[in-house]
Amino acid sequence: VRTHRRAALHRNAADVLMARGAPAERIAAHLFGSGPANDARAAGALVEAGRSASQRGDPALAIRCFRRALDEAPAFAERTDALCELGVLEATSMDRAAERHLREAISSTSEPSALAEAARSLAYYLMLERRGSEAIGVIEDVLGDLEARDRDAAISVLASMVNLGQYVIASADPLRPYADRLRSLRPSGSTPGGRSALGIIAMQAALDGEPSAAVIDHAESALAAPAGALFPEQSGVQAALLALFAAGAYDAALRHLALLLPEVERRGSSLGLATVWGMRAMANLDIGALREAEADVRAAIELGRAHDYRGREPILISVLVTTLLELGRTEEADAELLEARLPPNWEEAWPALPFRLATGRLRLAQGRRAEA
Repeated sequence: VRTHRRAALHRNAADVLMARGAPAERIAAHLFGSGPANDARAAGALVEAGRSASQRGDPALAIRCFRRALDEAPAFAERTDALCELGVLEATSMDRAAERHLREAISSTSEPSALAEAARSLAYYLMLERRGSEAIGVIEDVLGDLEARDRDAAISVLASMVNLGQYVIASADPLRPYADRLRSLRPSGSTPGGRSALGIIAMQAALDGEPSAAVIDHAESALAAPAGALFPEQSGVQAALLALFAAGAYDAALRHLALLLPEVERRGSSLGLATVWGMRAMANLDIGALREAEADVRAAIELGRAHDYRGREPILISVLVTTLLELGRTEEADAELLEARLPPNWEEAWPALPFRLATGRLRLAQGRRAEA
């Protein structure tokens, strides 16, 4: 009785707050304490709270909000959007529920941008699960339709596949043809999707050994946007910055990171902040600014662990271990390596390469050549 009474009080409080137009986060806090009641308004408030948490860089809370929204009502206006946004977050953390939610989102929508986002995220998840043929099948099932109906959505899907080929080691060859298809559409820097595609094209140009000037030109086009229009959490922005690193344009990369930082701080995005710090650490390590690199990478690791951003851990640990080795602090480097919190399937992605290289350098520094 006491439990039912408490749940009823939470539901009543949520109803009052919704009637008063209170912030969605306050409403969600009470809905967590009550059971589903087939209330479309409550489901909408939970979706809004989930989006707010996601924008702040709190994916765990966002996932909880979206899941509770789907439980609240079998049908409400934003259900398909909630399925997609939930699945994207789950795929990023390799949560097995991602596949079910994203497949349902794909089957529930014909809206091009939502269809593209769900297909991209499902392909990412499947590729990291070593189900490459299924991932390509998902993309091919939607790509023809998108190319006919929405060029920008088609560009976003192609760019995502190229980026996936850059990120997942085993997918580089199977996904290589998508790079040519993406270039053939000639994405423009006048739209967010076009800029993201240009960033990924810049990274592919670097990987293909194209002249540095061409790599830098693509990357700068990708990063040429008004203040507040670029988000370091996005793969296209990260690809453009990595391309600048590859081209040796560290001054330009650090300048862009300095421009991104105030906007990230304004939004309060912990994921964005961890991304900026981590990428700045990578640049500082490469140019020999070791103290700055250590400070940034430690801050990124601490923030990432506080919010369970485990996907960033391999690259961040590789930067920290390498920095400490350059500073002659071998024992600290070994201790940091032992503390690494590696995500599921981490060996599939490119950060496994610098992680293993840093591990090998550490073992050599310790005189453990057989383990290097």
